[in-house]
Amino acid sequence: MGFVNEYVPEADIEKYDFRGIWDKYFPLYKGEFYFGNKPHWTIDRENNVFLTTIDPGGSGRGNRKRFLLWLDGTHIVVEVALVEGSSGDLDENPFYVVWELARKEIPKSIEAEEEVIQTLKDALGAFGYMGVWNQRPNTVVECKF
Repeated sequence: MGFVNEYVPEADIEKYDFRGIWDKYFPLYKGEFYFGNKPHWTIDRENNVFLTTIDPGGSGRGNRKRFLLWLDGTHIVVEVALVEGSSGDLDENPFYVVWELARKEIPKSIEAEEEVIQTLKDALGAFGYMGVWNQRPNTVVECKF
């Protein structure tokens, strides 16, 4: 089945501890769970893996975004940047998204780093431009890592 973008169903908010994820990665807003909005993810249910945004960028961070790649309970934090070659106009067709890996925090318990990187590429490929929020027609995703 592969990765799909969706809002996190209520049952999965509890199952995957999204309140705990929120409190861990948004400590200034602890207890303000998504400010009443629905959390979203890019999930591969078959492999028990999801990608969710923990810093959407902007506010002096430029084109960098931080994501949590959740692998069967293991948290991997990655920071990626939209780089040259990405579309600058939302009406471009095809719409290009080019990611570069800026930073990764892979726990030492993970021995197969290459598999993690491939999983990240697959998830970003499905995430596209802005996951469930905003997909552009004919999006082409390239990972330069």
